[in-house]
Amino acid sequence: MTDAKYFLIGTDGRHHGPLSTDDVRKWLADGLASRYSRARREAEDQWTALRDMPEFEEETRPPHLSGSSSTEAESDATDEHRQTAAPQQRGAAGSLDPLNCFRRAWWLVASDFAVLGGWTLLSAILIIALSLVPGVGGIVAMPVNYLLQAAVYALFLARMRGLRPSFRDIALVIRVSAVPIVLAGLAQALIASPVLLTSRVQNNPGMLAALIVLLVPCLYLLVGYVFVLPIIVDKRLSVWRAMELSRTTVQRAWFSVFGLLMAAGMLIFVSAIALGFGLVLTLPLCTGALTYAYEDLFNR
Repeated sequence: MTDAKYFLIGTDGRHHGPLSTDDVRKWLADGLASRYSRARREAEDQWTALRDMPEFEEETRPPHLSGSSSTEAESDATDEHRQTAAPQQRGAAGSLDPLNCFRRAWWLVASDFAVLGGWTLLSAILIIALSLVPGVGGIVAMPVNYLLQAAVYALFLARMRGLRPSFRDIALVIRVSAVPIVLAGLAQALIASPVLLTSRVQNNPGMLAALIVLLVPCLYLLVGYVFVLPIIVDKRLSVWRAMELSRTTVQRAWFSVFGLLMAAGMLIFVSAIALGFGLVLTLPLCTGALTYAYEDLFNR
């Protein structure tokens, strides 16, 4: 099969080819194609997923975490989700590669910046505008923020899987899971509250000491629950099941996920210094990196 030529549909949703076997393997490694990208050999008419082609078995084998496999994740994922799983690159057992997540996100955002970058920035602008409304702005902005975050995750997931959903498709996904999305977002905000309150109670030593004690477990849970929204969008689980699935899966690669979040936070902070212009690139890039991390951990 080394001399075979292939036509395939990349993660940008476009047809490419003819490509050699080595070309396809490089595309898989770079995130330009996924294990579920549709492809066909030059001499054939039938399209099939790359994972079903024996010559790409090694490159399309999903990563596995150390210890027991996440049977809960496997049982919760429907056949439909399995057929539309993420572009993944095989990694070392028990690890998540943050740099690889950013690298694949770069290719994805660069190939589809108008849609991915546009929707990410539009959502951020809308939230800022709502929060500035006197009186009820902050109250309204909070649930809308969670819904828009979930919508952006749904868009990134679809693009990573070679799909091109319409606005109506995304709206339908969010409408079906709107209540769990908002409840999960509120739960995350509640867990983060001790961190946010620490700077406001410096004149109350007793309260400050109590909040500092809570910082470690809160930090652990904030990292553990970081994928709750994409889980609800992708697998349509209840709030509690999504939170537990996120926490129990992330704890096996907690420090890698924490490192990815720290890198994303620093990128956003630095890019925001220059009047916020850098956010045009870093917001969609960091969103893409987080979504690829979700794919690598949960859709194996």
